[in-house]
Amino acid sequence: MTILKSIRLIPGAELIRLNTRGVFMEALTPIITQLIAGAVGGNAIGTVLKQEATNIVVRTIAGAIGGIGGGILLNMLGGEAGLTALVSNGIGGLVGGGILSAIVGAVMNRSK
Repeated sequence: MTILKSIRLIPGAELIRLNTRGVFMEALTPIITQLIAGAVGGNAIGTVLKQEATNIVVRTIAGAIGGIGGGILLNMLGGEAGLTALVSNGIGGLVGGGILSAIVGAVMNRSK
């Protein structure tokens, strides 16, 4: 028997459900999707632009951070209206990760 509890982490935010193990899967799925999509987008842009100053670790970290930012911005702008949440988070993560990785690569190439 699974006991579900509801908690409110941020006032006005939707309820996050806990199962008996305390796993926040409803809250973690978008973040994980944005991190992975951002890392993929960051590495793809870094490869296409042939940024030699940035190694794969820097591109992955910058892409993951940009992926979270891109996903949040897309959700704030209402980009989730016509898409499913998973696709929306993936697209936002890819674009955000690519953009931030390109910016980091340009700054690092310039300082070299």
